[in-house]
Amino acid sequence: RGYTDMTYGFLGYPVSQAGDITFCKAKLVPVGVDQLPHIEAARKIVRRFNELYGEVLVEPEAMVGEAPRLVGLDGKNKMSKS
Repeated sequence: RGYTDMTYGFLGYPVSQAGDITFCKAKLVPVGVDQLPHIEAARKIVRRFNELYGEVLVEPEAMVGEAPRLVGLDGKNKMSKS
């Protein structure tokens, strides 16, 4: 198997999301706890970019909201988006 089963979304989505955050120079990004890994990936991309090209992009920080999670019909698991 190896890397042949990877789709563009596996690598492309984190880069696209980092672009969405950094184009407006966001310092704080409101997210839920489940989005923290995505913000950390964006932070890593920004740090690497800035290492290569100088301090161009703002490194975003997560602002975790207090909103409750929506649960599924079973009352336990996270609600599906599909």
